Parts: sequence; C-alpha cells; structure tokens
Amino acid sequence: DFDAGTVDAAGNSAQMYLYNAPVTNSSLYLNGKYGLGDPDGYLAEAPISGFSYNSFTVEVDYNPVDFLAGHQTIITGVPLYRWFSLRHNSGKLEVTLNNQEQTDVIPDSALQPGRWQSVLCSVDVGARKIVTFLNNTRVADIDLPVGFQFNIIGTPQENFQKTFYFANYSNGDAF
Repeated sequence: DFDAGTVDAAGNSAQMYLYNAPVTNSSLYLNGKYGLGDPDGYLAEAPISGFSYNSFTVEVDYNPVDFLAGHQTIITGVPLYRWFSLRHNSGKLEVTLNNQEQTDVIPDSALQPGRWQSVLCSVDVGARKIVTFLNNTRVADIDLPVGFQFNIIGTPQENFQKTFYFANYSNGDAF
C-alpha cells in the first residue's frame, strides 16, 4: 500500500518516481494514458535496490476501471528489455518473459474490471519455475526451459535497470 507515500517502507530502495500518478486513499492512481508523447499520460517507476533476477516475487493489488480488447500491462520489468510482465489478455492473466518471447495465458485466471484483485507471481530461475496466484488461489505453475535466463543478463543495463513500471514501452500500452 501507499500509506507512507512512495517511499520504500523497508528503507532498501529509492522512492518511486511518479508523474501524473497521484497517491489517493493509500492507492496509486494510474489514468491509463501512455506517458510518452501524451502530456496527460503518466509515468510510474519503482526501482528495487538489490534486486535478483534469479529469484523474486512481485505482488500487485489493483482495481482496473475496465479492460480494453487485447493486452494491457499490469506491471513490467525494465523499460528496455521487458524481461518480465504481468498483463491482462482478454479477461485472463498473462505472464510474459523476455519482451514477449515466452507468453503464457493462464486459463483459470478470470480478471474482473471494477473490483480489487491481487496477483502474486513468484519466479525461481534456478528451479525453472514460475508460480502465480490470483486472489490467494494458485492458478498456474509455469515451467521455464532448460538454460533459461532473462534477456537483460549480460547487457550493460543488467545492474542499472532493476525497476518495475506499469506501462510497456515496447508496444505502448499502459495500465
């Protein structure tokens, strides 16, 4: 929650950067307008110090006003490589890896507009497993291929872009 505003309550990471994204009633409000090129668009980025690409868990509690046809980003990692994303895909939760090279739509994951939902996704590259929960119900286990690694590994950006966004700067969609 955003009870303390946009600072990391644990004190480990830098404060979130927000533009046209107010915190209201302990919640971050995102207007759905893509931030690049639209003066009314938003930018919301959360840097994570000490982040490990090998093992992490991300949880997003959100209340979407509606869902447009096709894909909509819920949260994505790093603007340049989009190594991890949770998206809405025609009413289902979708996990994408490495700029949509691997895409897994989760059949038993009916997302609902107009109500609060919780999505939790835990990634363990060493165990080659992604586990996903929707509203505290385990909805999918995704197996990663042998030798899998995120496409950001080994790039000059690997240590500098450990950040989550709520927009995908590849295909121009925003939560």
